[in-house]
Amino acid sequence: MPGTVVEDPSLPQARWNGASFHIEEFGPEGAPVLIFLHGGPGDDYQYLLPLAGRHGGVSLADDYRLVFWDQRGAGLSERFSDPEELRLDKHLRDLEELVERVAGERQVVLVGHSWGGQYAAMYMSAHPERVAGVVLLEPGEFSTELGKQVPGFSPVLNAEWVNDWAWARQVVGTDDHARADFLLTVGLLDESAQPGRNDRGVPSWRTGMASKVYVYLDQLSNQRFDFTANLDRVQPKVLFIVGGATEDLGVAFQETQRTLFQRSRLEVIPDAGHNDIVYWRAAESVEHIRDYLRSLDLEGAR
Repeated sequence: MPGTVVEDPSLPQARWNGASFHIEEFGPEGAPVLIFLHGGPGDDYQYLLPLAGRHGGVSLADDYRLVFWDQRGAGLSERFSDPEELRLDKHLRDLEELVERVAGERQVVLVGHSWGGQYAAMYMSAHPERVAGVVLLEPGEFSTELGKQVPGFSPVLNAEWVNDWAWARQVVGTDDHARADFLLTVGLLDESAQPGRNDRGVPSWRTGMASKVYVYLDQLSNQRFDFTANLDRVQPKVLFIVGGATEDLGVAFQETQRTLFQRSRLEVIPDAGHNDIVYWRAAESVEHIRDYLRSLDLEGAR
């Protein structure tokens, strides 16, 4: 189990908003900034790195400043045992301060996958004017109510899935994050009850169980949330990228979510699952992202 930035000072890192984060930046300084938001909650950005890779001899990093980071309590970033440190408002402030650090007063482009798309929606609801563009790769539901429209949603199944996580709280409560994260990483915490993803495995450095418990379980499952306010004030067209093989967060559901924006565009990667679109089939997603970025007015991001 690799150490976090607190245990391993050789890792690329930065500190803001009372936490230490694992973070890397690629591409020319001063170029429009793309901030990548990984899924989870609790996962890391390793599986998103193919989006920064060279495809057809070119990379997004040739023309844009790419920012990859592990979120609060996730990946190789600092761990927290106090649930108060993992509140959604803390996550929002993290992203607000990150935008200020990497872009100053300029606008940014957000690129979010799964939970990362929900995170992007939370930020856009608070700051619709700060985004020059948004790429949402099979985002999770933007509100509790929208979650009820996910194909295959079942209150009974959801309750069983949440109950399967209940034992994890006892492990996290011991403050032994290495052990808790290890149990999750090797699969002792079974996520197979979540239907419809048609996933293939993707690499990960380390997954934060405390984030899974205190963000996913306590705040996104056991409480109501709504990230939809002000999404209709987002000015640029929003790009949705969806895997054709995904059933729950696939085309039908994203067609509903995209109506929350003034303008949107939806691209489908045929026969791809939820993680395929950012890892195994990243080249196809990057092609859509590159074409989308060329269509944007990025003057406010320069």
